[in-house]
Amino acid sequence: MEIGPDEFDKVHEVKVRVTHQGDGSLLSQSVAGFQSALPPDLNAGETLTTPLVVPLRAMIPEFGPYDVFASADGFTPRILTVYVLPVPPRHASTTVL
Repeated sequence: MEIGPDEFDKVHEVKVRVTHQGDGSLLSQSVAGFQSALPPDLNAGETLTTPLVVPLRAMIPEFGPYDVFASADGFTPRILTVYVLPVPPRHASTTVL
């Protein structure tokens, strides 16, 4: 997420929802807030890119195709299609969902 110099004093809201790609059913959604501190070495007019990590494993119940919608501060969500597949048989001892 990119944060402009005039947004450091603001609490930002991030929404994530997961739907099954086949039928569009809502499987999970989550909302979180965060605020970034102004870095001392940020020059006037510069923005800060803040990485956000969402643990999808808790939001996706089984193998299959899913759409992940993520939005910040009410902006139009970005969509990421995720295919959760079983590990090929030769690696079956490390199957992870």
